[in-house]
Amino acid sequence: MSNKLFAIAKITRAAGLNGEVGVRPLIRQFDEYVDRPLYIGFDTNLARDVKLKKITGVDKKRRFLFEGSKNRDEAESMIGQLLLCLLYTSPSPRDGLL
Repeated sequence: MSNKLFAIAKITRAAGLNGEVGVRPLIRQFDEYVDRPLYIGFDTNLARDVKLKKITGVDKKRRFLFEGSKNRDEAESMIGQLLLCLLYTSPSPRDGLL
């Protein structure tokens, strides 16, 4: 089984003083993927894993706080990065598992 990362949202703004960020969902099923392991980065090859600490707000006004993000400056440094999730795919013949 191979694992691939795909973008589910883009970080668009810093929100508040505690390091929270606002995101713009890139897929319709965004809510289903938020509970899975998440990664953040400008590219799928340069992504690092993050843990979601808190979600506040509703619908388009939701704010996310990631562990390790403590202030607004750290949140502003994340603007423009993608929120990525693992996509589990079936085994391929190249993996030698079939």
